[in-house]
Amino acid sequence: MGCGQRFGKSDLRMPALAVLGTVAFCWGGSALAQSGLSLAIDSDRQSPGQGWSVGFSQGAAGCVAVARYRDGTRVWFGVSAKHGRFVAFANAGWKSLVAGGNYQLRVLPYGGTRWRTEAVGVNLDGEGGVLSSSLKLDVMQDLARASGFSVELAGRKIFGGELSGSRRALSMAFDCFARNKSEAERVAARKAPEPAPRNDGPPRLAGNGTGFFVGSDGHIVTNEHVTKGCRAVTVGVPGNDFVSATVRATDPVNDLSLLKIAKGPAAVPAFRTGLKLGESVAVFGYPLSNVGLATAGNFTMGYISALAGLKNDTREYQISAPVQPGNSGGPMVDHMGNVVGVINAKLNALNVALKQGDIPQNVNFAIKASVTQNFLETNGFNVRSETASKKLEPTDLAEHLKSFSVKVNCLK
Repeated sequence: MGCGQRFGKSDLRMPALAVLGTVAFCWGGSALAQSGLSLAIDSDRQSPGQGWSVGFSQGAAGCVAVARYRDGTRVWFGVSAKHGRFVAFANAGWKSLVAGGNYQLRVLPYGGTRWRTEAVGVNLDGEGGVLSSSLKLDVMQDLARASGFSVELAGRKIFGGELSGSRRALSMAFDCFARNKSEAERVAARKAPEPAPRNDGPPRLAGNGTGFFVGSDGHIVTNEHVTKGCRAVTVGVPGNDFVSATVRATDPVNDLSLLKIAKGPAAVPAFRTGLKLGESVAVFGYPLSNVGLATAGNFTMGYISALAGLKNDTREYQISAPVQPGNSGGPMVDHMGNVVGVINAKLNALNVALKQGDIPQNVNFAIKASVTQNFLETNGFNVRSETASKKLEPTDLAEHLKSFSVKVNCLK
């Protein structure tokens, strides 16, 4: 899980939140933004008429029914071993859509039941588009029965058209999937190849997270998802420009990364373990800096809401302190300034709201200090153990956090 900021999934990367189930990382970036998706028909092609084509698609790992409208918009109905039942829309003119971004999609069938869902931005055969997956059967059938429909994205109408022949096309897509189910499952089980590293010129900024010094010799901790796949990593040292950092060690399972720069601060924080339910905590990071939030950093406070994370994950705390894209890898401290956790994820409010009908407030997660200590010790690095015992006022706590926190940039 994670909270960073990548331009282009959102965890607490930016600008779009990367959704893993109901959890969003706090880091600004997107794997989908780096690649496209093809829903082209490869085999078992059929033509039910009225502009529709049906067949098996390797890219979808299933069967699709597709039609193109006069304004250039393409509409897909599909059933997939990877995505379940899905719909997708694409148009070459939808250039503002961000691949990997999360969007609220509203579909209004003429004479049918209106429905809302979360969709992900995708590059469909070179065109900007959105895809909504894991749909209920009655939603698909209701859409196919309608004489036409319109689509709204983030409250703005982007498409409207007739649906002649769609019911037959959808039925043929389901029959196609039944015939090709074994092949669809084989395609879905294939491991996607790792994208080749970019080498067409100097690395470019892909996103950012937060990190913090754990040693005066320049060692820094952040999230593994902040540094994953980066051609280069730079760190914004307080009062100076960005400097190059070396990734010394990573732990993908616990989402931790150890960086090293030439020089660290004069003083570094101590680590403290064994927090109690209800203890106050503070967080510092560099969230949403690409959309106008303060570039000097952001300080928030909250409480330990639970002593375990999602699905009772004992490696994490659940916290109420607000976090945003860009906070990934940032420090969480107690009221005395001791590091007690590393920010890495938040609950995806929109996803939960669409499924449960209610919007969760400030359900965020941090990796426990004990997990971070084990990671550092495994890699031959011992953290400061003598904990502070004097309570700090919020203003002093903010200055303390700022003194050892850094912005971490990922370049690709």
